[in-house]
Amino acid sequence: MEGIPHHLLDVFHFNEEVNVHQFCEKSKQVTEDILSRGKVPIIVAGSGFWTESLIYGISNGPPNDKDLSRKLETELRGLNSWEGALKVVEKVDPLIVKTISQNNYKRLARAYAASLSSGEPFSNHMRDVYQIPEEELDYDFRCFFLAPSRPILIRQID
Repeated sequence: MEGIPHHLLDVFHFNEEVNVHQFCEKSKQVTEDILSRGKVPIIVAGSGFWTESLIYGISNGPPNDKDLSRKLETELRGLNSWEGALKVVEKVDPLIVKTISQNNYKRLARAYAASLSSGEPFSNHMRDVYQIPEEELDYDFRCFFLAPSRPILIRQID
């Protein structure tokens, strides 16, 4: 890390709730600054969704109803099985359930809430983002993903 400037490491307090809009706004400011100096920014982020939002733009899906999402997360967890939760959400959005990592109840509930509040599958909003022609994107980018196996990742987190 020495000799390479790092940005946005301490912009938000670790207890602070941050959303994808805030991340993209701050990241775009720093990216533009780096590019204006003739340098190449390297974006390192833990969430594929946030990185994709920076590259492709934030989807125009319904706003997150946090209260509804929390309520639905409690209900989905109350089913006592991930498979049971998937079956419930699959009834309103069969595509989105294939994209959500196992046991990520928070993301599953968010997609479920968005589908219920908008009256259409949340996955419809997600697909629109990826159909942007390359020449219309804000940046020329290359993506590299480090994806250790789940057991290795869990061991490193613990």
